[in-house]
Amino acid sequence: MNPNSSEANIFKLPDPDNWYCKVISYPYAMTNLKIQADHPDGSVLFLEFRNIVYFSGWLSWKGIRFRVTEDEELLQFVRTTTSHFDALTSRELLSPSKLGVFKLFVGQGSENTSIRLIANAARSLDRAGQILVEPLTVN
Repeated sequence: MNPNSSEANIFKLPDPDNWYCKVISYPYAMTNLKIQADHPDGSVLFLEFRNIVYFSGWLSWKGIRFRVTEDEELLQFVRTTTSHFDALTSRELLSPSKLGVFKLFVGQGSENTSIRLIANAARSLDRAGQILVEPLTVN
């Protein structure tokens, strides 16, 4: 997939390469992750990922192109990242759990910065907490 395609901008943000992002909340229980995104024009918004089971990446970066992978990419990522799930079949890994269906989110920033999260929901919010875009909610 072309990282510059619209599919790599699931939050449908204008000028996605110029947002400055930082993780502002990833509590001890590590179930939810919140990212603050600031644009040079003064715009501020937040990205929330819920029921996180995996996170890898920088705590701050520039660029906010996120995409949701296909199931095959999720399976390949899980199989090459950890042996924890080796006993499970692909079907079992993709089946809904008590927390819902999990997806791999890949964020691509500038200078080859990448973020990877496995979660079951994501959304963007304005400063008042109003949902702007909810590209995936699977419960």
